[in-house]
Amino acid sequence: LGNCYELGRGCKQDFDIAGQHYAAASKLNHPVGQLLLAQLFEEGKGTAKNPVHAYVLYTYAAAQNNQEAAKRRADLEKKLSKEQIQEAKKLLEGNFKP
Repeated sequence: LGNCYELGRGCKQDFDIAGQHYAAASKLNHPVGQLLLAQLFEEGKGTAKNPVHAYVLYTYAAAQNNQEAAKRRADLEKKLSKEQIQEAKKLLEGNFKP
């Protein structure tokens, strides 16, 4: 359903609603939901850009063998500052769920 709202398929395009659906899936530890929510955070669609949260979500999805998430995390890591990576690692250690 989140994908329908993100792409405007069968409904009006709405990144906020898409993000709500992706967040619900992410909270259930669904790797595709985590990947798609991370993309919204990375691109700033429906929310402010937050590369740290994107990195955390990509990490969760990659831990479940989602290859797209692993690739995106590696690409994003090259763009993050040392401080941002440290922040992400602290969030991961605390089992943060955006």
